Amino acid sequence: MSVWKILKGLIRRTTGFHIKALEQSSFLISRRLEFWFLYDFLIQSIIEANSINLVLDIGANKGQFGKSIRSFYSGTIISFEPVSSTFQKLQMAASSDPAWRVMQIALGSVERKQEINISPQDVFSSFLKNNKYCSSQFGNESVHNETELVSVRRLDKLLEEMIPDIHNKRIFIKMDTQGYDMEVFKGATGILKNIVAIQSEVSLIPIYDGMPHWTDSISAYEQSGFSVVGMFPVNWDSKRVIEYDCVLQKTG
Repeated sequence: MSVWKILKGLIRRTTGFHIKALEQSSFLISRRLEFWFLYDFLIQSIIEANSINLVLDIGANKGQFGKSIRSFYSGTIISFEPVSSTFQKLQMAASSDPAWRVMQIALGSVERKQEINISPQDVFSSFLKNNKYCSSQFGNESVHNETELVSVRRLDKLLEEMIPDIHNKRIFIKMDTQGYDMEVFKGATGILKNIVAIQSEVSLIPIYDGMPHWTDSISAYEQSGFSVVGMFPVNWDSKRVIEYDCVLQKTG
C-alpha cells in the first residue's frame, strides 16, 4: 500500500472527508507529504537497524533536523551551526534537551578562520557565493548581503578531542552546508570507519559558484564505502529537481 493511500485513510478516519479527485496543487502537496513520510521512515530504520548512538547535525540552521528525529531517536545529537544569529535560534531549540549539544562552529577539511556569506533567508548562508540561477529562482532574500568570520574545524580532530571513546561510536552524519558537504566529508577521514550512514544535500543544478556536481559527490561517497538508499527532492523549478537530500549507508 502506498504512503498516499495510508494518508488518505488517515484523513478519512480523522476528518470524515473522502478524497476522490486531486487538483494539481493538491497533488504536489500530497507528493511532498509522501516524500516526507518515506524519508522519516528511512532515517528511523537506518538509526535503529545500525544501532546508531551518535547523530551529527552539520549545518543545523535552527535545529529542524534535530527536532524531527526526536520522535524516534533519544540518543546523543551534536549540532553545528556557525552563523551567530542562526545559532541563537538553534540554542533555543535544544535548550530543554540534555542529550542535544550545540556548537557554534563550521566544519571543513582545513582548520582555519574563514568568512561565511550570510543571506537574509538564512538557509542560503554559505562559504560559497550564490550564482545568478540561485537569485532568479529563490529571490533576493537568498542573496548574500553580509559576512561573518567563523572558526572551521576538521570533524575527526574535533570529535577526538570532545569524545574520548569516539572510536566506539556508531555515527550518522547529516550534512546541509550549502555546497560545502564534500569539504566536511574530507575532514572526517580519521573517523570514517565509525560513520555508518550519511545524509548529504547534492545539487543537480548548482546554486553556488564552485559547488560540486551531484554525480561527483555521490561518486566520492561510494568510493568511501557508502551506497545510496534514498533520494528526496529538496526543491525544484518548473521542470527540474534542483537538489536532493541523498541518504547513504555503509554496504560492508
